[in-house]
Amino acid sequence: MHRELTPSSARPARIFIIGQPGSGKSTLARKLGAALDIAVVDLDLVYRQGGGNGPLRPAALRDADLAAVAQRPRWIAEGVHLDGTQCLMEESDLIVWLDHVSARRSSVRIVRRFISGAWHEVRNQRGWRRFFRFGDYARHLRELGRAIPEAHAYSGSPGGAAVTRADVAQRLAGYREKVVRCATEGDVAALVTRLERAATQS
Repeated sequence: MHRELTPSSARPARIFIIGQPGSGKSTLARKLGAALDIAVVDLDLVYRQGGGNGPLRPAALRDADLAAVAQRPRWIAEGVHLDGTQCLMEESDLIVWLDHVSARRSSVRIVRRFISGAWHEVRNQRGWRRFFRFGDYARHLRELGRAIPEAHAYSGSPGGAAVTRADVAQRLAGYREKVVRCATEGDVAALVTRLERAATQS
């Protein structure tokens, strides 16, 4: 981490987690949510119908939901999204930027997550239904096909993702007092430890 936590961010009630696909946003959000007893908001579900690679929701509905989340007294929101998230950045006590995973490692994580999710879905089906859920399998493949190029584009490789590292840096520049940039796995672990310790002392 590149700075000490401020008094408000040391015991945050509102946390915004951003990073490239496969950087561990969901895992960190769940871990902090459990430690701090704060509900987690998956921004994919706010931006797309059903999350994942579903159809984009109308911007007006998306922005209304984001504004409603921002006004809650306690929340953890995680996602790669920038459009419409200014309200979350403004109302947050802490912004965590996960910037510690290479494009290659991110892609490996995404593939592993895809395989794990697909296997879990197959195991939950009975009999012949395991082998004829082609629509679901095609949806997962589309999500995989979108996530890997996004991970590479984030790091500056050819791709076409909507969000790059430079985009995130520019957008977060106005919120430096709130931002903790995790550039290594050790940074992430140290942040979790400090927030868990602060929670037990409150």
